[in-house]
Amino acid sequence: MSPARDYESRIASLEKALYGNPSGVLSQSGGVTLREFIEEKIASVEKAVTLAVLNEQASRFVDKGTFRKEIDDTCADIKDVCDRLKVLEESKAELKGKASQSQTYIALFFGGAAFIMGIIGLFVK
Repeated sequence: MSPARDYESRIASLEKALYGNPSGVLSQSGGVTLREFIEEKIASVEKAVTLAVLNEQASRFVDKGTFRKEIDDTCADIKDVCDRLKVLEESKAELKGKASQSQTYIALFFGGAAFIMGIIGLFVK
């Protein structure tokens, strides 16, 4: 059985159960059938969903000027980060080439000790 026929048969059986007549009229004074009520309700829900989707899309989309401004700001931020990274790389290279303070003191200590041993060696012979 197709979904459309199943839908119609369910509506017809509901109309018979509720009102006891096949026409399904709610009242004799110009009421609506259950079928019309359900179809109108489905149409209004579909319209509400469509409007909600359109509102959501409208809130997410931006105009071209705003988009360009955001892109330019992002590019400027990227350039700034690249410049800072370059400065950090240069200072790291400078630090690798220089001796640390503790290494300088150790070399000075051994140099002084060697100098003193050399002087002592001259006088001992």
